[in-house]
Amino acid sequence: MTYPGPRRAWRDVRSLLDNLNITGFGSGLTPFQLANHLVALKIVDPPSVIDVADWIHKHPKLGAFRGLEDLGFSVSKKNLMSVRGAFTCIYRFFDEHLTERDKSLLFFGSIFTEHVLCKIPRWKTRLADEDAKGRLQELAAKEIEKNYLWTPGGNIFCNKAFPVPLIIPPAWLKQTIGLVSVSTSPMDRDPRLL
Repeated sequence: MTYPGPRRAWRDVRSLLDNLNITGFGSGLTPFQLANHLVALKIVDPPSVIDVADWIHKHPKLGAFRGLEDLGFSVSKKNLMSVRGAFTCIYRFFDEHLTERDKSLLFFGSIFTEHVLCKIPRWKTRLADEDAKGRLQELAAKEIEKNYLWTPGGNIFCNKAFPVPLIIPPAWLKQTIGLVSVSTSPMDRDPRLL
């Protein structure tokens, strides 16, 4: 059954959960995940790209921030715009390259993107702990050396195909980072990111 009443904004619900000071909740991952579950239940509107980027910036010790660093982004806990720019790049990269079928299966959105980023440090550590020959960068480099040609939807027909390209072109990065406004005023933000 779906909640039929008016929905609150994710950021407002997350803020409420933080301000309730519930023992054991803290202000980090637990209220974040609860707000995300309320989105899944369609009680709360999904967060924007900016909402999630701002949350990542406030929690630099958690996985998503480290995931951005592991992907090579120069993010800083002192620079909100660095996190907004990096997160926007990853979100838009998925948005532009995943097929509609993939997006539907993955429940693609800003919550999904944050979740993927959280897994990067974990897998990086796991592969290193196993002394794996195929660390993430090495696996990608091997595919690139083989002149791997990405095709949209190729992963639907071949389980060895990647759902997104392995390389983000520098010009694309520059254009995407340009979409993130320098201002922190909600009125000045690019509407495609809200």
